[in-house]
Amino acid sequence: MDDFNYLCGPADMGRDQSELAEYVNMKVARDTDITQFWMENKSILPKMFSVVKQVLCVPASSAASERVFSTAGRVLIVTRQR
Repeated sequence: MDDFNYLCGPADMGRDQSELAEYVNMKVARDTDITQFWMENKSILPKMFSVVKQVLCVPASSAASERVFSTAGRVLIVTRQR
């Protein structure tokens, strides 16, 4: 939660709780496109939208880090050290 402390201060707690309650009580179809949902509801749930933007930008795969380790492995092999 420390990463998102900037989203709510003591004065915002009532609004934050009502925003969370509104989100929890929303009826959403199972096949709803998540990006479309947040584009339509970003004005209704502004603080949650701020968190969602940070969470949805995380890559769903580790391909980039795997490429780095693969390249490092090729650079650090025994035959290359000569």
